[in-house]
Amino acid sequence: LGPHRMPLVATLGPRVWSKVLKSPVRNQTLLFSDPALPGPAGEAGHALLAAAFEAAARDFFGRVLFLVIPSNQSNVLRYFGLSPEDYPTMVVAVAPPEDLKKGPMFRLDQSIPERNLTRLLAEAARGPDAAGVCSGGGGEQTCAGT
Repeated sequence: LGPHRMPLVATLGPRVWSKVLKSPVRNQTLLFSDPALPGPAGEAGHALLAAAFEAAARDFFGRVLFLVIPSNQSNVLRYFGLSPEDYPTMVVAVAPPEDLKKGPMFRLDQSIPERNLTRLLAEAARGPDAAGVCSGGGGEQTCAGT
């Protein structure tokens, strides 16, 4: 295994972050979810989303990094314009090759997370607006499956 090899799904922390920065895989799918949060955003909601996230990760392993972002990652939350109140949510981010600048970001509709995530990743391979699943602008779009 190479030194930058990532697991199927990784929870973001300092060791994982260094691998993300060095990874040749530039597309990232981020699950902003934390089982420690109270209410529906907590353990039960996390389990449902984590299962959908892992299912999609199997289909795109090696082409997309799948990262779980706990609510204590304040720098990452700020970078994506989110707060713990936005939990749970999923974002697909496309990083420009060999560049740390922000690329396009797509925030997913959460009504059917696995179908929406799988469809969005498939559409992203053909271009972000290939099937009209995304709307919005300013670097962040909302995407839904049909």
